[in-house]
Amino acid sequence: MEIAQMRDFVVIADQKSLRRAARTLGVTQPALSRSIRALEHSLGGALLERWGGGVALTQLGEIALSRCRTVLNELRLAQDELTQMRGASHGHVHVCFSSAAHMVFLPAAMRMFRQHYPDVTTYVHDGLLPGVESRLRDGTFDFYVGPILDSLAPDLTSEILFQNERVVLGRRNHPLSHARSLRDLAGAEWVSTPVMDKEEKGLGAHFSAAGLPPPKFAVNASSALSFVFAVAHSDLLMFAPVQWTNISMFDGTLQRIAIRETLSSPPMGLVKRRKLPLTPAAGYFCDMVRRVAGYPGASLMPDTPDTASGVVGTQP
Repeated sequence: MEIAQMRDFVVIADQKSLRRAARTLGVTQPALSRSIRALEHSLGGALLERWGGGVALTQLGEIALSRCRTVLNELRLAQDELTQMRGASHGHVHVCFSSAAHMVFLPAAMRMFRQHYPDVTTYVHDGLLPGVESRLRDGTFDFYVGPILDSLAPDLTSEILFQNERVVLGRRNHPLSHARSLRDLAGAEWVSTPVMDKEEKGLGAHFSAAGLPPPKFAVNASSALSFVFAVAHSDLLMFAPVQWTNISMFDGTLQRIAIRETLSSPPMGLVKRRKLPLTPAAGYFCDMVRRVAGYPGASLMPDTPDTASGVVGTQP
């Protein structure tokens, strides 16, 4: 197995097409096919199945992809770590933030990080822990910031940054804007905004505790943009982190429905691999996230805009 062969295989798997992978890598398709045949020969079996205009992974290919991706990520991390330890300020950092973590941490943490590591290329990904665990484990992502779960894979470790709360949001002038309890919302339809594997573990648990039937999730979505557009232009409601109430871009679009129940949420935390260290740059970014979270010993808190008035209002 050669590094170039593993790289070629990973790109093909990501692109799901030899033609697109060859274009991405800047090589000819016959050269790429030879590379994959050599890798398959060394592993003793087929990695890809050709169908139509694309390719699919075989069972052996699925296993090989995970291993190859981990090897390539470890090489990248090792190169970044060693060059940064020698004083260089370039390299790459891959971070994953949930929507609420984007709102809370990213602006100030990124500003402070860029001041210290101006030449490091930063890749910011959007996601929630259940969907990104595998990419944390294979080193694709350096760390994750967002709601954390009670149980993690044994090779991951987490730390709590702060306890969080969720609220009910709807469009401005929603027919249920004067609701004051979950019971008042029993007939509403919702956009599923799952923090955990299933939303039933979130909002559904609060409905159950109140003796109410499960909420009806009419729309399932996986991105913050989808949540906003679905709720802003319908009578759907959403169950969102309280940080959504301080975002100016939603001014005049969404409003908080002030029910009396406290809607708990998984704590906001940071997740990374347990045994393998972060590169100096990724470790510094983590420290800036901790600083924004107000960890003891932080010598400088970042300047943040005044959001005390609350951009997404509470209907009186």
